[in-house]
Amino acid sequence: MIVHFLDYEIQSNNYSTREMKEIFDEKNRFRRWMKIEVILSEIEGELDIIPKDVADYIKKAMENPSINWEKISDSYAKNFNSLIPVLDEIRRLCGEPYNNYLHYGATTQDILDTSQMLEIKEAIKIYDKRLLSVKAKLVKIIEESGSFPMIARSHGQYAVPITLGYKLAIWLNEIERHIERLESWKQRGLYGQFGGATGSHNLLGEKGISVGKRFMERLGLKYSNISWQNSRDSIGEFASILALISGSMDKISGEIYLLGKTDVGEIKEGKTKEAGSSTMPHKKNPVLCERIGAISYHVNAMVQVILNTSSHEHERDPRKLWAEWLAIPSLCIYLDSMLSSMEDILANLCIYPDTMIENVNKYKNDIISEYVLSCLSKSLEKQKAKEILNNILKLSKKETKDMVEIINNSPNLRDYFNEEMLSIIRNPYQYNGICEKIREETLFKIKREEKNEN
Repeated sequence: MIVHFLDYEIQSNNYSTREMKEIFDEKNRFRRWMKIEVILSEIEGELDIIPKDVADYIKKAMENPSINWEKISDSYAKNFNSLIPVLDEIRRLCGEPYNNYLHYGATTQDILDTSQMLEIKEAIKIYDKRLLSVKAKLVKIIEESGSFPMIARSHGQYAVPITLGYKLAIWLNEIERHIERLESWKQRGLYGQFGGATGSHNLLGEKGISVGKRFMERLGLKYSNISWQNSRDSIGEFASILALISGSMDKISGEIYLLGKTDVGEIKEGKTKEAGSSTMPHKKNPVLCERIGAISYHVNAMVQVILNTSSHEHERDPRKLWAEWLAIPSLCIYLDSMLSSMEDILANLCIYPDTMIENVNKYKNDIISEYVLSCLSKSLEKQKAKEILNNILKLSKKETKDMVEIINNSPNLRDYFNEEMLSIIRNPYQYNGICEKIREETLFKIKREEKNEN
């Protein structure tokens, strides 16, 4: 029986991706725990903590194990410990007396925390790939369509002229920061866990540090001899980074959703697959944008769970640990689904430059008001200039006239404007600040990075 949408088979790609689900797949997780236990025994054999021949036998016995999944399932029905049923299966596969040396000096949290870090490490590889893909798609749009003029919005209203490239350069800049954040976190966050009962190596003593260093090196993780069993700040930071990435995906998809409304129609979600309405055949619904927005709420909820688990009691607090362990897989899967959808959206984005220009022309009296005010303020006090501008705007709306026409028909106003000023008022696309400079600098920076990489 499947009840959770992350496990759906028929709608498997709607809310998750196969790549990310494979990382957190239940059996893959159990195999990972087994691998960690085997490597621990191997390291302890190398350091003469357990007999070397025992460690060799355990490794050989677990090379192609015939795992009894039904037996593990039955054990979990009787034992609620997260690891013991899997550990019992390893013991069964190894047999006596070898199984007496398994899990030596470790505790359940050592194995599960280390496994979770390996999962996070694999998840980040997928995020890096998707973020680089999103970045490349944004660069392509900026290069091909970045000079198209459009209107910026502020407080939900038309503001000043900008370009599409300027809008997308802001998105691109966020994506680059997210890539940097993940890279930075990897350097300080990818630590495995090995400290025994409460992290203090009471059983192994200083030998535990030697085991821990070699153990984590073998797994491709870092090791600290100071336990983080009850210090979850690194996990909280990782979750917070995912929340920031989710926020960017929600913002970008939300902007495309808004700009694709029928009465705006400047940018729309395009699709490789149809997403029409069940009742209105004329509609093509922006379902990927909508789905990203919906999933973002769940990302935020999972991040809140993880942040709430940071205040552990004493040296170990399973109440907080289990909450975190439950939240991490959902969080990682949710975000990858969002990134995958964003790849699709940007690869098939529909851009309508004619509509952008039409909107600029339609509202040019409003969106050029800042510039007109600055022209008047060169000769008049600011307050007086505002009064005159407001009168011009009222008259332009009442008589449906361009500002230039009103200015030219008023001798008192004409003296405040030269021909260059009137040209900009007449063609507000010119009044876009440093938008084109930002576009050019963005593309130059990307090309320089590509050259350095090659």
